[in-house]
Amino acid sequence: MKNFVKLFYDLEQTNQQQEKINLICNYLHQVDDEEKIWMLALFTGRRPRRMATTLLQKKWALERCELPEWLFDECYAAVGDMAETISLLLPATEKSEEHSLSFWIKYILALEEKDEDERKLAVLNAWDKLSNQERFIFNKIVSATLKIDTPQNLLVKALAHYTGLNSAGIMHKLMSKWTPDGITFVNLLQVNSNTVQEVSAPYPFLLAQNLDSGFEQMQEPADWLIEWKWDGLRVQIIKREGKLFIWNRAEELLNDKFPEFLFLEEALPDGTVIDGEILAYKNGKILPYHLLQSRISKKHVNAKALAEVPAVFFAFDILELDAKDIRELTLSERRKMLAELLDKLSLKNIQLSGSIEVSSWEELANLRNASRSYAAEGFMLKRKDSIYESGRQHGNWLKWKIDPLCIDAVLIYAQTGSGSRSNLFTEYTFGLWEEGKLISITKASGGISDREQLAIDKWVRQNTIEKFGPVRTVKPGLVFELGFEGIQESTRHKSGMALRFPVILKWRLDKKIEEADTLASLRKILESFKP
Repeated sequence: MKNFVKLFYDLEQTNQQQEKINLICNYLHQVDDEEKIWMLALFTGRRPRRMATTLLQKKWALERCELPEWLFDECYAAVGDMAETISLLLPATEKSEEHSLSFWIKYILALEEKDEDERKLAVLNAWDKLSNQERFIFNKIVSATLKIDTPQNLLVKALAHYTGLNSAGIMHKLMSKWTPDGITFVNLLQVNSNTVQEVSAPYPFLLAQNLDSGFEQMQEPADWLIEWKWDGLRVQIIKREGKLFIWNRAEELLNDKFPEFLFLEEALPDGTVIDGEILAYKNGKILPYHLLQSRISKKHVNAKALAEVPAVFFAFDILELDAKDIRELTLSERRKMLAELLDKLSLKNIQLSGSIEVSSWEELANLRNASRSYAAEGFMLKRKDSIYESGRQHGNWLKWKIDPLCIDAVLIYAQTGSGSRSNLFTEYTFGLWEEGKLISITKASGGISDREQLAIDKWVRQNTIEKFGPVRTVKPGLVFELGFEGIQESTRHKSGMALRFPVILKWRLDKKIEEADTLASLRKILESFKP
């Protein structure tokens, strides 16, 4: 258990991807296979079902600590997490017992056969044998509230480094139906060479660079494929040996998230890899990305989600045809082959991405100003004579995005961060004026210096009005300039609008709160998006 707890807290303390990968690899070298499989289960959301609610744990902790409830509640308001509050308030263990993660998982699973009184005694007994940090993890597992923020692609990279296996094959295995009590670590990741890991593997994605300079060094527009830059999900759709695989750039397999594309397992010829973008698309219109994201975040995509947020695949490149790697062909040649394939198959929900014809770069610049009315973020510029390379290559693929929109908003709520910033208020909620009141419009963090964060944290503590766990309501007094890339109507927010990619651009020390923007000004921006 100590090894897993250390891994959990160490991962919380760093934002460096390579360091996270190293931490996971070190953990795997230290524990046996039984603990490894349970670690994978917890990291992939396969946690045991809830054996005791947080309210029950609170009740038992109050009895053990002999504290008045009001004092416990004050502690909870300061900490913001029930499991952590309990773990800190319980009497210190003189000497914790050395047991593995798998031991405590089995201990928790055994609670299912016990009544409430027996579960209470078992939980109290466990608390007496665990350190504070171990109690926290134990409490989270017992209440089925343990969440691990490490992205799955980092877990896969760590497993690939540890096992020497292909990342695609590992992801494919992790996405399959398995339970930690029904398979061993070795059997789960066992991949026969020349089978799944090679059959399913996507090609490295070719990424675009930002167009930072002018067009002086570029060829004529006729030498470029010009497309709208949509706000969608970049994927490769692969059909090999009768199997279909949908991979995103984060090396996540998304077959279960987009069942409307699974018919391609029958429709596409073997040995086909198509590069493109999945968009939320309904009645001929591209829907906001957050709706697509809401589908992806669901554990199971049901019929309602499919009806409310239909998806379409905009294909813009083909990398493999008839089991032949064709990336060395020019983009013009590949596009012709892609168009012929799609025209021949006439597939539903699959479209060839459209191209834009202009006679000059000035004409394109004028059209760029209307990007938001087309639900686009600007343009993609691709040299027609370019081959498909790996990674972010200079000069062949460019993205020319529109400038972010800006508003001045007032800080109204603040929340502590995570990891090394868990003791600072670094996450903020902002509001705009509506009939003399500040209405919340978005959350944002980052974009300001460490020195400014310390100053804001001090201000928040001195101007707190109310406390809700880790959240503080503050007296309005600070104005910030926020940037965002898009806006859409949303019933989930009191303002009726949601911002896309909000970021803090500047702390406006020169502005009074009365000078901040209004919801009416934000609605004007929203109306300007509509065709």
